[in-house]
Amino acid sequence: TAKEIENQMPRVLDPGQEAHLMTIAGRLIPFLQRNLHYEVRIIDMKNPNAFSLPGGITYMTTGMLKFLKSDAEIAAILAHEFVHADRAHVIVQTARNNRLNIITLAGIIAATQGGGAPAMLMSSMLQTAIMNTYSIDLEKEADARGIDVLNKAGYNPAAMLTTMERLKIESLKKNSVDPGIYQTHPDDQERVDAAIKYMKDKGIEIQRKDVVQSLKVSTTEASGDVRLTVDGYTLLSL
Repeated sequence: TAKEIENQMPRVLDPGQEAHLMTIAGRLIPFLQRNLHYEVRIIDMKNPNAFSLPGGITYMTTGMLKFLKSDAEIAAILAHEFVHADRAHVIVQTARNNRLNIITLAGIIAATQGGGAPAMLMSSMLQTAIMNTYSIDLEKEADARGIDVLNKAGYNPAAMLTTMERLKIESLKKNSVDPGIYQTHPDDQERVDAAIKYMKDKGIEIQRKDVVQSLKVSTTEASGDVRLTVDGYTLLSL
């Protein structure tokens, strides 16, 4: 499946950037349940998107990397996608889409290993992964478990909120239908509300400023004046 994707979407071979992503991923992986082949690859696409394959390979677009404002937000996207793979959400959603139970679907896949699974079934799995067409309950689970992983790995879990909130704003700017995470992830506000409630129930403090690298206050002294700045802009000079 990875080969098929990379035939259609050019992979960006940037060792430095991939190493940086894998360093972030390395902090998250110990807190996942299954020992999958977790790997992060970059594909050349202007729209911000990310998706994971059932075996653990996760793709991030160049547009997504440009959109994210901090390592914490990168970690949030990776945690969300890793949970989709960790909890076999592609398999679950494909079973729902094809009205099969999980055991039957797993049997079909196992029986055709080496010879290739039925084309229609693999196409359905691939579409589910790339287009992020998961049911809202699976999305909420990926958000909640992702928040847990972020917290345990030492990243600010508020990053899960800031990415969802800003992606929702991006969707409002679009006047045409584009593929991408903000087009295909359903019920954005419901997910945000659920994530906020989950963090509050867990007693996790919600601090967005550091995650998005904004509203940073500092004071400097120059020529007898003290200046108060926010994000580099002088608000007050005395």
